[in-house]
Amino acid sequence: MRIAFVNQPWDYMLPSMGGSTSSVAIVSHEFGKALSSRHEVIVYGPGPNRALRNVVETDRHGIAYRAIPGAWPYRATLELERRFRRAIRRPTSAQHPAYARRRYQYPFAWQVARDLAALKPDLIVLHNMFVFAPVVRALNPAASLALMMHCDWLAQLDGERIRQSIGGVDLLIGISDHVTQGIAKRFPDLAERCHTVHMGIDPDQFKVNERPVAPSDGHSLLYIGRLSPEKGVHLMLDAFPAIQRGAPDVRLDLVGPVKSAPIDYMVLVSDDPRVQALKAFYDAQSGRDIYGDVLRERITPEMAGRVHFHGGVPHAKVAEHLQTAYLLINASLTEAYGLPVMEAMASGLPVIGARVGGVPELIVDGETGLLFEAGDAHGLAEAVLTLLHDPARRDAMGQAARRRAVERFTWARSADSLLAVYAPRAPQKVM
Repeated sequence: MRIAFVNQPWDYMLPSMGGSTSSVAIVSHEFGKALSSRHEVIVYGPGPNRALRNVVETDRHGIAYRAIPGAWPYRATLELERRFRRAIRRPTSAQHPAYARRRYQYPFAWQVARDLAALKPDLIVLHNMFVFAPVVRALNPAASLALMMHCDWLAQLDGERIRQSIGGVDLLIGISDHVTQGIAKRFPDLAERCHTVHMGIDPDQFKVNERPVAPSDGHSLLYIGRLSPEKGVHLMLDAFPAIQRGAPDVRLDLVGPVKSAPIDYMVLVSDDPRVQALKAFYDAQSGRDIYGDVLRERITPEMAGRVHFHGGVPHAKVAEHLQTAYLLINASLTEAYGLPVMEAMASGLPVIGARVGGVPELIVDGETGLLFEAGDAHGLAEAVLTLLHDPARRDAMGQAARRRAVERFTWARSADSLLAVYAPRAPQKVM
């Protein structure tokens, strides 16, 4: 069987360009690894800057990467749309933003759809970009078309306009029950098309490491991901003084680039007051990403030297940071799933996670980690200190986390789940 994954138009993934770095590109790569021994796998994404033709590369797993020209940097595309709307005096609606319009990144979408038509895959999986579905369906009428959602857009944006885009989609896949249930509630007549396929981990890549009870450089609290307002990194810094008072040797390691999500991706489309309040972390006038400045301003003299910004690292290096950490923190205000949560669990780390979105589907509260109310810096500090002061309980939770990750959340299981939801639509000979 031939399976094609279509990344977002900003998800670079060519091996010659350093491989997959964004979470969606990593998901396509990991699905490809899990499926490539049984099926032919193709991954689409944007081409190198100024490329005028397709670039095709194959990695050591046999995954074919097809980089397609025509994609614009997403911030530039959104800014052009905003200027256009201002020029015609029709401002962009929060419920119908630029990225929800059919012309969004259309040259890229059309070229991908045309290339797919030439290769004739049996199953096409679009990541998030529901506006691509009509052109992909029009040029590929015989393929099964799946839309895999990594966020809550289908439950948040203009329902009638979304319906126009997803009417030809065969499978509506959420990466968590939280996402899937939101889609089914919004479109009850399409509920039978809705399925959950959890993301996974590679148990061979993420392993358990013995950690000393009293490390010489202090207990590391780890965060992995973009430093963006919705990730709640500012809440970690707000909680850190209280954590420091209870555990003076503690340090906070922030691994990821300062890269705020565009304000209309999550903040403006959410009906959660905690998420709406994140507008304070955006500079509406200049459009400049100010979140890094906001975070550094929160670091007091007492915190200096104990909070470390490591910047972005290749996904292959994430495991190294997990090997030296004692706890992973996820303080998100909105979270569809949380891939770093699973990777930490696979590494034998308990996770302190916000009770939001898909996170409670991963963390068993009191067994593999602790949950706290999203936005509650005091509750976050209390949860961290609870486990720092009880090494035996922390270790037991880490062991339980590893078992849960390996038994329930591997990429092999994710691949099997994807094939299972496709199976009713598949010709018998290919399964």
